[in-house]
Amino acid sequence: MKASPSTYQDTSIWRFFSSVRLAVFLLITLAITSIVGTVIPQGESLQFYLETFGPNFFRIIKVLHLNDTYHSWWYLILLGLFSTNLVICTLRRLPFTLKLYRKDNLSVDSERLLKMPFKKDWEIKKELDNDSTESIISAFKKVAGKFHERTEVDGGRLFLSERGKWSYWGVYGLHGSILIIFFGALVGLFLGFKGSIMLPEGETIDHIVSRQTGEHIPLGFSVRCNRFNISFYDNGAPKEYRSDLTVLNDDKEVFHKSIVVNDPLEYKGV
Repeated sequence: MKASPSTYQDTSIWRFFSSVRLAVFLLITLAITSIVGTVIPQGESLQFYLETFGPNFFRIIKVLHLNDTYHSWWYLILLGLFSTNLVICTLRRLPFTLKLYRKDNLSVDSERLLKMPFKKDWEIKKELDNDSTESIISAFKKVAGKFHERTEVDGGRLFLSERGKWSYWGVYGLHGSILIIFFGALVGLFLGFKGSIMLPEGETIDHIVSRQTGEHIPLGFSVRCNRFNISFYDNGAPKEYRSDLTVLNDDKEVFHKSIVVNDPLEYKGV
């Protein structure tokens, strides 16, 4: 005996993962944990957290990996649950959306139209010839735009104009965008890296130091700092930090660039 699709949709697991309450709970939890991950400095040494927050809170940070919140196992589980919730909610509502999108509204009963709350009636006392009828139809077209027609409906003609039918798919676009962002974050999480290094003026480096592990990460090329300059405002506050850099590949100069804040150098995806 085969189970129908509705059988699966009625299971407790399916209802749990498609619950709106679960989605709201996960959103709030992700928001709170993201705030915690912003407030607590990330990627510092364990000694830093012990000295800054004390032994009691240090234990919590160490157990929950709050020093690396966005890579912690529980944060990834929250993202996985929220992604699963989005996918199942989308699949659960998809048949109903398809039904609405494909619905033939021209087949509606005229009595149902008359019972609708938003309607307007006109009474034309004299009989209209074909030219007058077409004039009225042309006037409707200017207001309603493109529409469909069904003839011989209770002795008359039924016209249908629809706008914004694509809006049925708006929620799927939103869900898809969120999932793409999550997927990109996971790709960066597992395949990307973050690091930094001090590059004195006149020196050349071919690696950076990982923020998480402290290991040297090869760049696959070299960067030389030709000149570093700081400009100041009249009151003595820093105005601009500018570094004149040269990228070298196999000891050959590839290109030069002066970098400032929000205008970094990028080479080979790094």
